Amino acid sequence: MPEAEAIRQVVDPDFALSPEAVVSVVAGALRLVRSGTPHAAVPALTLALEAAAVRWGTDPASPWWWAADVYVEAARLSLVGHPDGLLFRRAHDTARTQIDALRAAPDTGSGAGDTTELAETLFAAGLLHLSPYAGQSAGLEPAGAPAVWEERGRRHRSLHPDDPAHTSGPDMPAPEEAVEAAVGYFEEAAGLASGHERGRVLKALAEALSFLAGTRRESRDREILRAAREAFDVLDPRRDPLGRLYLLRVLHRLGELDLPGELRGCSPYPSRPSGSRRGSTRRRASSPRRSPLPWRPIAPISRGGCSRRPTVICPGSPRTPSAGCAGRARCTASPAAV
Repeated sequence: MPEAEAIRQVVDPDFALSPEAVVSVVAGALRLVRSGTPHAAVPALTLALEAAAVRWGTDPASPWWWAADVYVEAARLSLVGHPDGLLFRRAHDTARTQIDALRAAPDTGSGAGDTTELAETLFAAGLLHLSPYAGQSAGLEPAGAPAVWEERGRRHRSLHPDDPAHTSGPDMPAPEEAVEAAVGYFEEAAGLASGHERGRVLKALAEALSFLAGTRRESRDREILRAAREAFDVLDPRRDPLGRLYLLRVLHRLGELDLPGELRGCSPYPSRPSGSRRGSTRRRASSPRRSPLPWRPIAPISRGGCSRRPTVICPGSPRTPSAGCAGRARCTASPAAV
């Protein structure tokens, strides 16, 4: 059935639908996202959004809100492998509707006016603009990421010539334009978030700045270093060990940290022999590894009088922050899904 006809049916007032039914549909779609098939979840979520909006509105108390959380996350992950300008704009409009509602609501410390939720939603909007272009670029210099994205789009069009994503509708925004917007979202989110969540936002901001610096052939080292320093101080390494390794890599390359003689101490989890079966499986399940850092100590650089200059080693880089979930409370994708 064409999408337009399906939408016409679900928005019809005579179409029987309860909030519980919408929640059930969204829960099923979230399972698809967690299983690593976000593209398959998009059609059901599209219908859930349309049906909920005409019946219960788009405020945080509506079933639409949870559907919107999951829709933006499913769209973000789907766009990494399936460039689709229409899906991007729909997801962007959905996130903007949420952001506008949260900004308009009074700050009561919880619910619609909670700055924490606004920060999470801004973070999700930023990732929506960054992930499609940088989500599969691990192991590359930032300047090479747009070429990978363009090649991925050409390959998808050649394999799926009848896909409506490229036979009609708007194009995806240019990489620089999208990532510049992501920087704005991350900067605003960082001003509202705190603790570990602020660390995740700042980590993503450092990556977006690196992307722009590489594509524009300009230095953003000061901004990247500032974001990475602040993120390193608040990111919980047990909740996001790969994020910590990413930050260690950035700080080392910018001359902020030394390298020790072994990997122990770089991660909060014990290391395993590289030939172990479990370690190999984990590497296959994640994105491609970046090139190892050189095992050569460098002179420590002062952090403005801070005496805590950890000595670390970072033999590779984890997945980029854009490959992770925005982490909104009701929309959490498992590691296998990202």
